[in-house]
Amino acid sequence: MKPSHLVALLLLFCLALNGTASAVVAPDLHRPFATLLQRHVDRGVVDYAAFQVDVKALDSYLQTLADADLSGTDRATRLAFYINAYNACTIRLILRHFPNIASIRDIHKPWKTREWKLAGETLSLDDVEHKKLRRELAEPRIHFAIVCASISCPHLASHAYDSERIDAQLEQAADDFIQAPANVQVEMRKGIFGTRPMLYLSKIFDWFGGDFESTPQGSVVDFVAAHATAEVAAFIVAHRAELKVDHLPYDWDLNGKRAAQ
Repeated sequence: MKPSHLVALLLLFCLALNGTASAVVAPDLHRPFATLLQRHVDRGVVDYAAFQVDVKALDSYLQTLADADLSGTDRATRLAFYINAYNACTIRLILRHFPNIASIRDIHKPWKTREWKLAGETLSLDDVEHKKLRRELAEPRIHFAIVCASISCPHLASHAYDSERIDAQLEQAADDFIQAPANVQVEMRKGIFGTRPMLYLSKIFDWFGGDFESTPQGSVVDFVAAHATAEVAAFIVAHRAELKVDHLPYDWDLNGKRAAQ
């Protein structure tokens, strides 16, 4: 028997002896979640009623996240894990109260309650966002990937995040969000003292401005310009010195099928 085979057998034997051992993160860990998203999400609109029919499959996926072992994994694996975990837990939270809510804010302390078991820890949604993704992994683009079940959030992707493609997926998420007119707008606003170039941004850039200042672009405005449409980017560059930034209203209504109709 080859030494590598012997090591593998010993590892399996040790895991079998220890019934409480965590499951190592497998390459296809998020495939069940990807299947659910493909089935029940269309251009960011979630069919929560249909998702509810598949709730056992979602619960099974959440159990694999609870049992996963992230020790020794790389940054890309942890990024994909916690982004998918945040979105899956949020969907499960909505399903618990659906169809009796119009907004996630109708739920008592939806982001503060520590109830989600992930990789051996019990966390709140805020813990996942602020401790894991923002502080430990320091990734500003997660703000375009994690979705709090609201219309003004980024669109929930109809795919899961994958460690092997995470950087490209986050770049695409940033492009999609910033290039959507609902999230970024420009205009020359007329006033009694003349016209002024205006940049209107999603409140996400107000709430988490410091995260974008830590990027290579160095500021919210320059980060937006780097991901904006050619027209918006040209406007920002042309008026950068005198540009005034304001923020758009945030729609907290549920990002579900009923809300979109």
